[in-house]
Amino acid sequence: MAKRMINRARRWRPKADDPHGENKRRLVDYLIENEITAENPITLKELLRSARFSQRYTREALQHNLLGPLRRDPQLFVGTSNRGVFLVTSRIDVDTTLEFYTSRIRAELRHAATSEHLRSGRA
Repeated sequence: MAKRMINRARRWRPKADDPHGENKRRLVDYLIENEITAENPITLKELLRSARFSQRYTREALQHNLLGPLRRDPQLFVGTSNRGVFLVTSRIDVDTTLEFYTSRIRAELRHAATSEHLRSGRA
């Protein structure tokens, strides 16, 4: 799985009209070159400091313009954990990402239930 996913990431290209395409490619290359996986994820702070983007990004802009779109791209997948982000290349990476999102969804469902409880006046 790892070799196939890494090769897929190497072949990935942004759309020609994507204003952040060059930096998405740089991000993918950085993750590949530094072998950033779930076992050694990189924090957004470190990514902003060490990746060679052609423009400056805030943490929010990095998430909105690069990471978010890459997470939704069906050709490759950038995973997330509480420890940082990484390129998904193995079963461990997939499982780590699923655990992270499952935990977040459960927390949000608890918040929603509390809100419903407050709205109904039962709190």
